[in-house]
Amino acid sequence: MDMSPLTEQVTSARAVRVTPGLFVLRYVSSKAGLHAPYIRVTTPPGSGVDVISPGDGEPRLVSPGDGVVVRATRDALLNLAVTPSHATGSCDAELVLERVSTTMRVDESRSRQADAPTLSTGEIELLAHVARRGDLTVKSGEWICGPQLPMAIEGVQIRWNGKPQGVDIVARATINARGLRQLAEQPAGGFIGTRGKAAPITALTLALAGPDAENYSLSCDALFLGMPVISMSGRTCAFTGATGWEPLVGLRVSMASSADGARHAAKTLSGRMTAPQPQSLAAPEQPSRVRVFRSARAQPAPALLLTK
Repeated sequence: MDMSPLTEQVTSARAVRVTPGLFVLRYVSSKAGLHAPYIRVTTPPGSGVDVISPGDGEPRLVSPGDGVVVRATRDALLNLAVTPSHATGSCDAELVLERVSTTMRVDESRSRQADAPTLSTGEIELLAHVARRGDLTVKSGEWICGPQLPMAIEGVQIRWNGKPQGVDIVARATINARGLRQLAEQPAGGFIGTRGKAAPITALTLALAGPDAENYSLSCDALFLGMPVISMSGRTCAFTGATGWEPLVGLRVSMASSADGARHAAKTLSGRMTAPQPQSLAAPEQPSRVRVFRSARAQPAPALLLTK
């Protein structure tokens, strides 16, 4: 086969996107038969992509059946240049890019998990004034009253020991004091509600505030009389009964940093990774077929087509 350089206009070129991982790029077929074109495989400098071929020179696929290994450490482009075997030859070539390993994706996920900063959340305690019981205090993640001992909660206080700077928990509440009445909001450490006035809380909102609030997340469960437990998480947790008059008879509060949530999500994702499967450029779980073609008659006129 004559592989001497030809003029620029007879070379078909295509840039193919690759994601982190290990791939095999195979030259599958060509309608040109014995006069099949050859393909040069290159990558932009600093792209994070290595192309491994049997020879020592520039990676190239000379004829159908040839292949190279592609190792990508990040999203990048793979440049394919198809050159006819002679001046009036065809540029028809069908290639398959197939993923053979997802290890790098798992490693990347684990790296992000390891690099996520650890943010201190301090220690949260929940105090509640309970009808006929007085003040009760529990640690983060524990019920005050609740499904096992539902009793009317008349006031609450979030005690935040070792509270980080730049974030606070603001509480808002509505009580039934011979009619619904909204109370002024209170920051962490402030008591919201009443004591000994038979005025239970009927609506409660706990919200993170401050410039660093986005780095944290609340997780809360609330129980209103005659209703199932309501669970919420995020920067704001707002609770009320079906009619707005039901008393709050159980509350549980905890908090985590967003980095903890990211690490948990990354761990879950890694645990769900399956065995390596072929990946498509357009549909990530199928092999990708790239056809770069047009047989020449008088003068080559290359064109590009992506097929699956």
